Amino acid sequence: MELDFFSYFRKGSANAVFRYEGKDPQLAGTVLRLRLAGQDYTTQEIYEYMHQFSSLKRWIIPTKLVELEPGAIHKLEKDGLKLKPDTHGLLMDNVFEESDCREIALNKHIILSLGARRLLELKPKWLDPGSNRTCRNCAHLLSKGEKFIVCPLQLLTTDGIHKWCEAVEHEALNRGCPYLPIEDAVQANILLFQTLASIQARYPNVHQKLMSLESEVDVDEQLCETMTMRDVTVFIDLDSSKALLCDLDRKSPRKWQKWRDREIALNKLMQ
Repeated sequence: MELDFFSYFRKGSANAVFRYEGKDPQLAGTVLRLRLAGQDYTTQEIYEYMHQFSSLKRWIIPTKLVELEPGAIHKLEKDGLKLKPDTHGLLMDNVFEESDCREIALNKHIILSLGARRLLELKPKWLDPGSNRTCRNCAHLLSKGEKFIVCPLQLLTTDGIHKWCEAVEHEALNRGCPYLPIEDAVQANILLFQTLASIQARYPNVHQKLMSLESEVDVDEQLCETMTMRDVTVFIDLDSSKALLCDLDRKSPRKWQKWRDREIALNKLMQ
């Protein structure tokens, strides 16, 4: 696959995304997702892993594994961006569709993108707080000094969704947004949220497990799966109510120390 007409769009902690700007109608409206340097797993391994979650298949962003010429990705490395040497990329639908949409971050995990297509982007990083008064997601936002915090655990019930959406709509209005039909779109996707939460909850006593990690050997496949579910991104089209899911990346056990230290640091905020 030729990379001449792909330009840098955005990146996260593990991947970079490049938008297609050429004239090939078969590639119009797509982005290419590549692994950043230092990542353990190849794009092909990520592709195979994400398709193991059969219960989420209907929501995963349409994705195609494409073969790249050896060394071709180096032409996309600019301004300090380093990519993992790889012979594959993920060709995905571009959920944003346009480059000049207005982006409003209500907090680190809730973002509105307003253009011809109006999107709600969120990372529902919930885990049952058990006896704690707050979930890990809210504790993490508190530790980052976020001003607007609304608990994603509310997304698991109809009444909770109403409260969550009411808070988000109010905050959006305070940020100068027009009224947005957030609740109808979110209510239409309660099954997605419940499915994600059920997968996250498969690991018993995950807080204690994370805080007790002593080496990579202590990390099993199910714990890695739970950490993957913590990091997924949900996009909801506020007009069609269609939801799309991405960032189902396999997590490396080598991150055990980072997971443990963060969990210990957040534990006091969760009491």
